[in-house]
Amino acid sequence: MSPTPLPPVKEAPIPPAITPVLDTTQRLTITSDLDSYLLERQKEQPKSLEEVIARAELVDSRPRHRMEMPPSIQQYFRSDKHPEGKYIPRWVLKDKRASDQAFMKGWVIFNRGYFPNAPRYLFSASGGIELGDTILMFMPVKQALAIREAPGKLSRERLKGQMTQTGPDTVLMSGNKQAEHIYQPELGPESAETSEEKVPGVLTADRDF
Repeated sequence: MSPTPLPPVKEAPIPPAITPVLDTTQRLTITSDLDSYLLERQKEQPKSLEEVIARAELVDSRPRHRMEMPPSIQQYFRSDKHPEGKYIPRWVLKDKRASDQAFMKGWVIFNRGYFPNAPRYLFSASGGIELGDTILMFMPVKQALAIREAPGKLSRERLKGQMTQTGPDTVLMSGNKQAEHIYQPELGPESAETSEEKVPGVLTADRDF
């Protein structure tokens, strides 16, 4: 008799390799606004003590006006030191009514969206640069000068419209010289000295005062 064949041996399935889970958590440090401000300011500090000494020798000793622009952004604004500046700055009261009036005239808040190279530490939570209860706005030079000169131009035009030339040296301040309430006195000896007519007994030149 031939031997009875043995049943095939079933191999136990190999469990899949377990991939170790890496710890991807990072340590998070929460800092206050003041800490963030100081960290940003330290990035601009001199890199060595020699640079600290050199910078101290170049610091201007003159007192700085409290409303003066920060030195790091003065390059953007037109001034005697920066005649190539393209914009005019203005501190606007941080108030809804004052801000709305400034927006209507075309003033724009100075922010990092327009000036990405400006130091980050200058900007507050509102996104602008604040000084006390004001916020910094700006406008192109041509547009700002036109707004600045508009009141004077209007005043000169109104004044010119009320002036009527009545003689070589006299001007009547009225839009209508025939009005009843207008009175023009005749020239006396003192006022006649500047007129073209010669008045006997009055010296008009080389007078000894």
